[in-house]
Amino acid sequence: MADLIVPTAPISGGRAAQVRVSNESAGGAVAEFGQSLFNNGMKIRNEQDARELSQAQIDMQMQLGQLRQEFDNISDPTVLNRDFPTRIQEIRANLMGNLTERLQPRAGMAFDELANRHTLAIGARATDLHQSTMRANLEAARRTAVANAAGTDEATRTTSTTNFSESVVDAVTTGALTPEQAGDEIASFTSQQDLTAANARLVDDPAGLAEALGNGEYAGITGPQRSALQARASTAAEKAATQAAREVDAIAKNQLSLVITAANQGRIAQSEEDILNTPEFRDNPKFGEALAAVQLRDERPEMAQMTPAQLRAAIAEESQRTVANGYDNNRLAAMQSILKEAEKGWRDDPIARAQAVGLPAPAAPEDLANADPQALIEFFSKRATFANGLVEDGYTDTPVFFTAAERDQITAMTTPDQDPAARVEAAALLSTGFGDNAHQALANLGADPVFTHMAGQLAGGGNPAIAEAAFKGQQAIAAGTVDLPSSAEARTLVYDRYANLFQDISGGEQLKSVLLETATAIWASTANGQDAEGDTFETDFKKALSAALGASINARGQQTGGIQEIGNDPAWTLFAKGVDTLMPIGMTAGEFNEAWGKSVDAFGADDGDPIAVWRDASLTGDAPTFAGRDLTAEDVSNLHFRAVGDGVYQVFYSAGGNTWPIEAGGTGEPYWLDMRAFVEAMQQ
Repeated sequence: MADLIVPTAPISGGRAAQVRVSNESAGGAVAEFGQSLFNNGMKIRNEQDARELSQAQIDMQMQLGQLRQEFDNISDPTVLNRDFPTRIQEIRANLMGNLTERLQPRAGMAFDELANRHTLAIGARATDLHQSTMRANLEAARRTAVANAAGTDEATRTTSTTNFSESVVDAVTTGALTPEQAGDEIASFTSQQDLTAANARLVDDPAGLAEALGNGEYAGITGPQRSALQARASTAAEKAATQAAREVDAIAKNQLSLVITAANQGRIAQSEEDILNTPEFRDNPKFGEALAAVQLRDERPEMAQMTPAQLRAAIAEESQRTVANGYDNNRLAAMQSILKEAEKGWRDDPIARAQAVGLPAPAAPEDLANADPQALIEFFSKRATFANGLVEDGYTDTPVFFTAAERDQITAMTTPDQDPAARVEAAALLSTGFGDNAHQALANLGADPVFTHMAGQLAGGGNPAIAEAAFKGQQAIAAGTVDLPSSAEARTLVYDRYANLFQDISGGEQLKSVLLETATAIWASTANGQDAEGDTFETDFKKALSAALGASINARGQQTGGIQEIGNDPAWTLFAKGVDTLMPIGMTAGEFNEAWGKSVDAFGADDGDPIAVWRDASLTGDAPTFAGRDLTAEDVSNLHFRAVGDGVYQVFYSAGGNTWPIEAGGTGEPYWLDMRAFVEAMQQ
């Protein structure tokens, strides 16, 4: 074939790409052209495939990296082994589905190579996690078994060791432990479990532990530990036995003492028969004493109610008796025990003692603080009679009216922090119920001095309003709402001016202290912020002192009781003015002056015995005499009266500034006048 000639224009507008034909033959040229086109096409396809494969590899690395990061945060080996391969296949399928089919084999090989590396790493991590979990589970099982080993028996611990050993074998199978580690684990488990159980038993049953160790139990414990534990168990067992013996002895002593106390009071203790029949108690030193006390109670039940003096006499008689047997050896000791308890009981709490031995002590109302007033008065009266009877019968030296529990309840009703009106009521109930025994009853209660003094005033007919004022004043002083004198000097000066009026009343300095405290409280209740150092203080405090001594104002506006002037009537007395005198509660100076004047006038009467009323009003029944003779009208006009008790006065003759005592008849003893009886006699 001739060469192919391509014509060209004479003038060219540009030169296009030309195929250079090296083969000059027509067929060769076409073949070469086709090959060139094929090569260019293959080159383009290869470049496209390379780009697609490169992108696929990038996607593989990214998605597998993300999957690896996700599963690196998972600590459950089961999840790793189960889910990671599945997710790998999901990613592979997704990537392969987006590739040209001809590229899938090459891409699959690259994916598998990369995925296998990740799968191996995740698998290794899953294996480590699984083994760590097995080791952790073994440790948890060990801790639980050891913690629960206390109190278990050997069979239970053997079963626990078997279960633990099976878990250790599984751990060896999975590679979590080596065979050497497995042996150490089982030995350590057995040792810890047995040691824990043994230590627990050491506390609860040291004797049993010592015996068990000697019999080969607790085999897991090592030799040195076993020897030390054996020594500790033996020592603890000895101590426990000693302590148990002491506890039995203490129980025996306590129980037998209850029997003795009850028997000494003539009573039967609860479970007395069981106590005396308890074998462990028979060796106690108190057993013989208890048996003797019971037998003595049954033979001589009256001893529980004997007075201490009667008991001492019975003991003296018993000490002379010939001893015949074991019981007789303890009989005298039992009687001495009764005496000891009796002396203590009658000294410390006589009413409770009386109730314990069956003497008929009047029972107190169940709720003393809220009892009916009349019931309280009746109780106080009956209790006073009973307490005085105990003195008369020789049980006590002085009357005691309350048990310790009753005293606490009643005392709570009298304390200064209580409502003043309620305290007045309590004072009135006590003074009314106990009558002549009121002062002693209040002393039993330990009542404060102001309460005791005002209760005494109420008992003698004092004004409840004065008592309430004193109680209110106490609270004002305690609250700091009233200004007292800067010192007690001002009050003492007032007191001393009138002290001679009642200096012969029993009590002396104690009475002075009580009167000062009571007068101060009465003054404080009406002070109303006035200056304690002011001009009116002396006058006001004198009124308060008089009120503390029983002064009050009657319905006619006259003062009764307290400090009053008597003998101020010039018609029948030689005194130019009245003389301050402590008057009986409820009596006015005028009432006494009138009676006194009538007595003076009686000396001028043609009939009658002017001395008769003075004799009848005398505490001793003797007529008053002066200088060995009967009184005259002039003598009677110049008498002076000094209080020595409630309404009772020693009488003196006063003249020229001198004072001489009037005598009771020819006895040489002081003449004491009952002023109330005197006034009543002259009013008839």
